[in-house]
Amino acid sequence: FAGDSNPWNVSGRIAQMCLADADCEAAFAARLAEAAVIFADLGLVERAQALRALMRPEVASDPGREQSLGEFDNGFQSTRSYINGRVNRIEQYLTANGF
Repeated sequence: FAGDSNPWNVSGRIAQMCLADADCEAAFAARLAEAAVIFADLGLVERAQALRALMRPEVASDPGREQSLGEFDNGFQSTRSYINGRVNRIEQYLTANGF
């Protein structure tokens, strides 16, 4: 989950044409806002925590694991941070672009 993708920083011709048209851009922004709500309602942090609880004991007991338990935990923290911050980041992009 490295980096950040600005939904207004597009390189595709059709996407550029859409964002250059006020009505199309407004429709795009509305759908992006809807997607943020859906994303927030998916319960992804809870799902990730459940998976971590299931996996961590197995990772800890694996003598051939390719990463330390700390690296495993850091990966989970990164995933959780990404999930928690994504809706806010989308809202920032919407605000920055007048929506």
